[in-house]
Amino acid sequence: MSAGGASATLTVNQAEIPPAYVWLSEPEWDMGTDGGYAFTGVTTNQMSWSASTHEPWLSIPSTTGAAGSYLLVIVEPNAGPARSGVVTVSAGTASATLTVTQAGAPVATVSLSQTVWAPSSTAGSTGVVVTTNQPVWTAISNQPWLTLSPASGANGATMLVSAPANTGAARGGIVTVFAGSASATLTVTQAAAVVQPPPVGCGESYANSCPWNLAPIRVYPGPSGTALRFTAPVSGVYVFESSDRDSTSNPYGLLATAGGSAMAYDDDSAGDLNFRLSVSLVAGQTYHMAGLNRVGYGAFTISARLPG
Repeated sequence: MSAGGASATLTVNQAEIPPAYVWLSEPEWDMGTDGGYAFTGVTTNQMSWSASTHEPWLSIPSTTGAAGSYLLVIVEPNAGPARSGVVTVSAGTASATLTVTQAGAPVATVSLSQTVWAPSSTAGSTGVVVTTNQPVWTAISNQPWLTLSPASGANGATMLVSAPANTGAARGGIVTVFAGSASATLTVTQAAAVVQPPPVGCGESYANSCPWNLAPIRVYPGPSGTALRFTAPVSGVYVFESSDRDSTSNPYGLLATAGGSAMAYDDDSAGDLNFRLSVSLVAGQTYHMAGLNRVGYGAFTISARLPG
């Protein structure tokens, strides 16, 4: 500026625009497997801010806000391994990050109180306790004859596994229990059916005794009587009786060791001219049960009652 021969200078100083900044009150979150939501405060010298993320399991209901407001982030439940994601908050040329770390789901486990079952050929069942860290388990059998009750349940429940009587060859099946991604198996092997020999008309000589499986048997003793050879399956007191005699028979019984030594004898204790013998036998030992006629040659039935 000048006036005549004089001049003056006006100096103008303008303040520099401060750099943009943004700050989060909670820059790091640790979340459980169930997920949830949380807020973080956004402080900035800009008029507004915006938020974004590339993680599909993180959602932002409101992606923009004014300075001093809060950012809401929703975290979905996690059924897999641990994971981490980032939410970026921008304000002008500044940015800040929110890091979300979520715990992974526990590795599924399931175990059974027994993994092998070997039932006999008769019908039977067994209880299997299922232990798992999953909310529920389910079970299937690969054989129609192998049934489960119940076929699903919670941790600590007992599953009853049942097999009917086996009338054929030995057979096997597998029960598989699933819990989440885990599984456990029960292997079942059922014995073959026990084939009982049919009753037979035994020989007429004590020396030529015939096998006996202790089932009731009709005998036709000749002049020398009839002897039945058997092996005691269990130890204890056995009762042998005659019954259903022909009118011409008057039976009496003699129990002897395999070597022929007499152990017990009876004639008419069962009434109606029938005999009854009660004697203690040892499991695994072989004996002879001789049925003879005191008079006549009529047939009669010999029955055995095992201990218990």
